[in-house]
Amino acid sequence: MKYYDYYNKYVKNYIIKYKYYIVLVILLILAIVIPQRANMYMKMTKKSSIDKICKLATIQATYHNVGSFNEDAMGIGKDIIKYGYKRYWIEYESTVDIGFDCNKIKVKKSLLGNKVKVILPKAELIGEPVPDKETMNEEYETGMFTNINADTDKNFAYNSALENMKENAKNDSELMNYANERIKTLYNKYFTGIGEEYNKKIVVEFVDE
Repeated sequence: MKYYDYYNKYVKNYIIKYKYYIVLVILLILAIVIPQRANMYMKMTKKSSIDKICKLATIQATYHNVGSFNEDAMGIGKDIIKYGYKRYWIEYESTVDIGFDCNKIKVKKSLLGNKVKVILPKAELIGEPVPDKETMNEEYETGMFTNINADTDKNFAYNSALENMKENAKNDSELMNYANERIKTLYNKYFTGIGEEYNKKIVVEFVDE
């Protein structure tokens, strides 16, 4: 009750007497704070910068690929002349990019708050693997009157190795987790750095899509 009486006796009259000055001060503060916040917000949500960091987060991994094509001998004399018998084997290394679909990354920032929410997609293979031709090694053997066909047999072995490698990369949880941690580190550094420019402590929250 005493606080209420104090408010009615002093504070209320003070507010009524200087209300225009109080409103003016509030407007001046907002005129300074809001544009500053708006500039910080624009920097944090600038798509070109978000995409640039997304691309910087891309990592490369090298995998050893092995593929083969086999066809058994057939017909009369298959145990002697081995007609139709084919064994083709190839191994090589290829490099693959692991990264993120930058168009799926979303940044949410409140104009008055100091918290940034970053919605991230899952790490994935970016583009097609790039084979290293210098590492290619192949071996083959055939029966009589039988040849290895470059367009079918060799391509089958080569492509099967490539597809197997892509599946191994997609299921490489250690590599995918590293990619996730890398992009989070880069974004956290980026947003907190902008906050420091405006003397604000920015808290970054990551949400997996």
